[in-house]
Amino acid sequence: MFCVYDIETLKGMFLYVSKNLQTGKMSVYRIDRYRNDLYDFVRHLREDDCEYYVSFNGLSFDSQVIQYILENYSTWEGFSALKITGLIYQFAQDRIDDAKYNLRPPFKEFKLWKKQVDLFKIHHYDNKGRRCSLKWLEFSMDFPNIEEMPIDHKRWDFTQVEVREIIFYCINDVMATERLYLITRGITDLEEYAGKDKIQERFDIISEFNLSWSALSWSDVRIGDELNRVGYIRESGLSPYEVYELKEKRTSTAGFTFSDCIPKYVQFKTPKFQEFLARVKDEKVYLKKKQEFIIEVDGTSYMIKKGGIHSMEKKRMLVGGDGRLIIDADVGSQYPNAIVKRGLFPSHLGPLWLINYKRTIELRLKYKALSQDTSLTSTERKKYKGLAEFLKLALNGGGFGKTNEPTNWQYDPKVQFSCTIGNQFEMLMLIESLLMEGIKVVSANTDGIVCQLAQEKESRYYEICREWEKIVGNNEMGKLEYTHFDKIIQTSVNDYLGIKSNGEIKRKGDFAISTELHKNKSRRIIPIAIEKHFVNNIPIEQTIRQHQNVFDFCVGVKSSKDYHYEGINIRNGEKDIYHRVIRYYMTEKGKKLVKVKNPESLKKGKKLSQCEAGKWLSEVINTYKDQNISDLDIDYNYYIHKCNEIIQGLETPAKRQKKNPVSQPLTQLSIF
Repeated sequence: MFCVYDIETLKGMFLYVSKNLQTGKMSVYRIDRYRNDLYDFVRHLREDDCEYYVSFNGLSFDSQVIQYILENYSTWEGFSALKITGLIYQFAQDRIDDAKYNLRPPFKEFKLWKKQVDLFKIHHYDNKGRRCSLKWLEFSMDFPNIEEMPIDHKRWDFTQVEVREIIFYCINDVMATERLYLITRGITDLEEYAGKDKIQERFDIISEFNLSWSALSWSDVRIGDELNRVGYIRESGLSPYEVYELKEKRTSTAGFTFSDCIPKYVQFKTPKFQEFLARVKDEKVYLKKKQEFIIEVDGTSYMIKKGGIHSMEKKRMLVGGDGRLIIDADVGSQYPNAIVKRGLFPSHLGPLWLINYKRTIELRLKYKALSQDTSLTSTERKKYKGLAEFLKLALNGGGFGKTNEPTNWQYDPKVQFSCTIGNQFEMLMLIESLLMEGIKVVSANTDGIVCQLAQEKESRYYEICREWEKIVGNNEMGKLEYTHFDKIIQTSVNDYLGIKSNGEIKRKGDFAISTELHKNKSRRIIPIAIEKHFVNNIPIEQTIRQHQNVFDFCVGVKSSKDYHYEGINIRNGEKDIYHRVIRYYMTEKGKKLVKVKNPESLKKGKKLSQCEAGKWLSEVINTYKDQNISDLDIDYNYYIHKCNEIIQGLETPAKRQKKNPVSQPLTQLSIF
């Protein structure tokens, strides 16, 4: 059985709220000047039949506070309620301070009163690039109430009304955590999460590989990393401590050049590419310094960085049909393939690391085959699909990705950059070969290219791709995977709407309708309206004015401790003050919303900036009470304007392109 819980630790109040997810029963225990539930709370924890306690950041905070109470409550006999809340508050503040310096929690997980499921860690929100609060997730999940608790945690005394406010706030967070739990289990309509039960997958991986129960709260990448470590220990016969010593004794591989990362088989036939290789190859690779190199060929500019290649296109629309093809070719399993075919491994771990890496690939292929075996039950197939995905993570984020993480046992940046830099120059080889045949390359990124070509060149296009696969060693693993598009609407290499020839839609960046929860889904109505405009020929204004989901019109912003937000009534100058996360929509009767630096802040930056530049006014809607959308007076002109800003410049393809656009074949003369 699973239970979702949350706590509040104020100087003058301790509050615990939980919900049994099987029975739906809500439990509330508090300690304050009106009531002391300490012993009832302890009895509840000891007698509760829930096996798993679900929280958001509970491993680092909530569970630590609760375990502190369980281990010390017997010494508090005769203490007043406020003395007890003061002790709990001080422990909580010490834990918060420790976390700022990455100090480990005092109670190890195996000593906690129940098994923990920490959604914060499962979704890797403890990673700098994904970090977010529960309040931000409430915005992302369209939760009705995303208000911050309005009562200062440093206060000792509260009115009965304020106590009820605190309880309401905590219950709201428990309900939000329950929503996140259901999403984590795949019970959602959200595209990125639907049908993917991350908790059951962890039960399966723990059982299959005999991992610790603490893996229930590990991120996907951490599990991948652990699978690599367990495999290496098995392969090498070393103890965990001996593997740790290898990391500590590793010698630096710094000082390598781009040439050291580029395979010997990378060769170019035309002067411009040859010249570019000669210019770049002797450059030293600086691990902490930005390095960029640009090559422009046939009207397309390509930027080479240490981590990948991308073309530098602007707004445009590409349309196939009438003798024209648009084909996207992506390299499958790019990083694992690069590691295996080039025989790469961290220098301090030796070839045994590569041997284990290859075994992981073999095992993943086995699980992948089992996931498609119709003689197995749907539950068994789903299990093997999850195991295959975890092994994919072991190869990518948990393997390749960790080779550039200084604190990781697999750290050796030369391995990572040998993959990324080498792969880029392989892609340039393919680009050159296609251009020499007059096939136009219109876009490129780290693992693929998009070409626009005349239909009669299609067979030659595939011939060139197969020849390239043989030259670079991608004829077994790492083969190109092709997708035909009828239309691509693009504002940059990472922002596009692609309409596939089979009718499917590919969305990225500004055109994404559904995103991961830690990202910003603000103004979702805009990509919805743009997609309907290009795919279904529905006018922008019609989609926007007829849309009924108010949350799709909302914008989410969040501030650090150095800033706050103010809503200024331009008619009388009155101000409303907001902190942390706010949600707002545009309305002609709203206020001017600005971000203001706090007077005590030492941070550099503007003292005041508009959330929406220009004439636009906003209405904060942190609490939504199921109003009729027609009563909100939404300023639809704002959203129409934003759509038109994106569409502007996407001219009719016929005006920009010839009927059968092809490149002039590259020769030793024409390339200059």
